[in-house]
Amino acid sequence: MLKPPRELTVSYLGPAGTHSHLAAIELFGPTDSWGFRYQNKENLMGVVNAVSSGEAGWGVIPYFNTASGPVKQVYPALLDVEHGLFSGLEVCGCISSHISQDLLSSGLLEEIKTVYSKKEAFEQCSNTLQRILPQVKYSYYSSTAEAASRAEGKGPQAAAIASRRLLPFHRGLKLLKEGIQDARVNVTRFLVVRGAGDNVDKSNNKEEFDCRRHTWLVFSSSFSDDVLSKMLSAAQRWGISASAISGTVIDPIDFRMRFLMELSWPLNSLKVRFFLSEIAHLSPQLIGSPIIASFENINGLRKWIMTQVNGDRNLLTEEDAYARRYLKPEVINLLDKINGNRLYIHFPVSSMESVWQVLGIEPHRMLNTQICYDSDVQKVAFCSVLGGKRVDTGKVSKCLSGNYRRANQSEIKQLDQTVGAVSPFTAPQDAALLIDKRINSENLMFMGSGHIGISIALKFRADKLPINIKIADISEDE
Repeated sequence: MLKPPRELTVSYLGPAGTHSHLAAIELFGPTDSWGFRYQNKENLMGVVNAVSSGEAGWGVIPYFNTASGPVKQVYPALLDVEHGLFSGLEVCGCISSHISQDLLSSGLLEEIKTVYSKKEAFEQCSNTLQRILPQVKYSYYSSTAEAASRAEGKGPQAAAIASRRLLPFHRGLKLLKEGIQDARVNVTRFLVVRGAGDNVDKSNNKEEFDCRRHTWLVFSSSFSDDVLSKMLSAAQRWGISASAISGTVIDPIDFRMRFLMELSWPLNSLKVRFFLSEIAHLSPQLIGSPIIASFENINGLRKWIMTQVNGDRNLLTEEDAYARRYLKPEVINLLDKINGNRLYIHFPVSSMESVWQVLGIEPHRMLNTQICYDSDVQKVAFCSVLGGKRVDTGKVSKCLSGNYRRANQSEIKQLDQTVGAVSPFTAPQDAALLIDKRINSENLMFMGSGHIGISIALKFRADKLPINIKIADISEDE
């Protein structure tokens, strides 16, 4: 199976539309920014394993929320430096994101009988739910995105707590209430991790980023040795503030705890070096010197990430050439006649939502091509609309003077097409090609290539393409 370069792969808790996914896209950008592709995992330990095994170069992991506290699957593993799943990783960034939990449904508020979401989302919205939906049943899922899919399938008596950014991919849902979290300030901290072997900083000017760095240490302390007090006293002597201290009990008999101390100075500062020398006998363990950021001040961390991948830009050129080997000759022939196109290898896709999931491309920059079929005269039309939209078969029938409907799975296979990878470039020569008039011809658009693991990006100008395309009003009205 084709896979994107591991250096440009970001792993996150999926499916598409989780807050982890949204945070990853905000931080690493859509694929045409720096080349990153996204890989979703079913659980948080899957994300950690993907990075530690080298399957992915980066991971974005939630570990603390101001309303629901530490993420239970992550926090103990983070503190278990020697044996935990984080033992082969470096925490290179920490970003705080304001979380808006939205209520999505196809029905009205008074119709709702069941609300779907993950445990942490319910905890963050418990008081509001008791006030506006006191009699509803709660149904728990592993992610807010999965909950949205389930609510959509259950009809107007169901609702989901999830992000409203999912709505373009769940046309059966609408925004019922925005921001139903109890606390005015509802912030989740996300870790940005990479393999410990990848921690050679490629920045040209490290000092440019050091003012935003902290130093994170893990140590154990109990009543008998009082390491916590000694660590704090040493930090005070060197004029270093501990911006946060958190811990967990590892031995309830001796009440021994393992603490994470976040020092508000970078690791390579003289203060921290002298401090670490003084407390070396207390056996602290370094887990990283992360760049600290918020989504209101994200540029420093994004700029640092960019310096880490600049040396890998040649990967995109190599990947483009490699991808061409897997495409049909007729697609390659068309690409050779168009200037400025690029191929991106990614994890397999089957829908517009899965394109967003792996490329981070918003729907208005996708070309969603659906096959319509007139069985009376056995004619086929390849109809392209913006991502998140659907083709109106009535409009297609009127435009082509026929009786068109959406092709079923067997008809699509008979045309030698693959669901999720259909595009005007893959259409047979006798097929009609229709492009919706709403598509902005100046945008850099992403479309299928005929292969579920490769997407084509190009400046889409229907009048400049080497195929005969008709522009018409063919997308469903809102």
